[in-house]
Amino acid sequence: MKKLSIVIVNWNTADLLKKCLDSIAAHQPPFDFEIIVFDNASTDNTRQILSNFAEVQVFYHDKNIGFAAANNRAFQYCSGEFLLLLNPDTEIKSDILARSVEYMEHSNFVILGVRLRLPDGKIQVSSGNFPSLRSMISQNIYSAMLRLHMKALVRILSRLLGTEISQLFHRYGLWDPFTIQRTDWVSGAYFLLRREDFLEAGKFDEQFFLFSEEIDFCFRAAKRGKQAVFWGEDEILHHSGGSLAQFPEKSFLRHLNSTLYFYRKHYSPATAAIYKIFVISGYFAAAVLLTLQLMAKRGNEKLPISQKRSAYLKLIRQYLSSGTQNNHMEI
Repeated sequence: MKKLSIVIVNWNTADLLKKCLDSIAAHQPPFDFEIIVFDNASTDNTRQILSNFAEVQVFYHDKNIGFAAANNRAFQYCSGEFLLLLNPDTEIKSDILARSVEYMEHSNFVILGVRLRLPDGKIQVSSGNFPSLRSMISQNIYSAMLRLHMKALVRILSRLLGTEISQLFHRYGLWDPFTIQRTDWVSGAYFLLRREDFLEAGKFDEQFFLFSEEIDFCFRAAKRGKQAVFWGEDEILHHSGGSLAQFPEKSFLRHLNSTLYFYRKHYSPATAAIYKIFVISGYFAAAVLLTLQLMAKRGNEKLPISQKRSAYLKLIRQYLSSGTQNNHMEI
């Protein structure tokens, strides 16, 4: 048995995939490992790129079956004691493969994620609290208090409520991305765990076509007493959303639909309904604000204001028109 199986699910990110594979070759761990690429029916030059990596096991699917399903399919070809799910839009910049596996060998944690550095130098959100009404409400309260410069009170309230401060704030005074700390979930961009733990938790739920599948997995593992760790000792470069940049509006809608499915799967119908009301109310208010911004012709973002507003309104229509959302939205 090999020590590590690296699984990369690819969809139309050939150039980024090449950088990822080159970076692994430049920072190989000192133990036996394998790389498995599962391609979700790419239409770019992926086949040409992969033809130059003879050491990589490649499996081509005839349609895009989603991230969760593709990882499950790829797993049957893995022989490693450890399994690393790695995004094709990432680059290894150090000996993180060897060091993170070594840490897991002597750790009681079962899932490990690392710090993700974006090309502009910022640190990306890559861990957090499980979605719940309590955490959603508390995090919104924390956010409002931080805008009022009440950082000290946020720390006190967090302890009183027993709700941890989320990484989402990007406030190093509240959350330190350079330390090792227990967390509810870690990003699927770098998702390291033991082979038996992947099997014990039941692999990924394939109803999550994309987004939230790693959160759902960590949630199911946590129910078995298995915890995730944010390993802030090292980082990788993440060209975030490489394949989804082609369809920002659809990926945004899919992300929110995945969260709704998570609530429906793990919480009561009443809780899911309350969450749904929060979403509709929140995004209606956001759509109104974006309309005002559009009228003022402000904003220069990756996802233009008009597109954001369109996505919010589509989401609201979807939630209002149907009791059940199909997360397998076509891209």
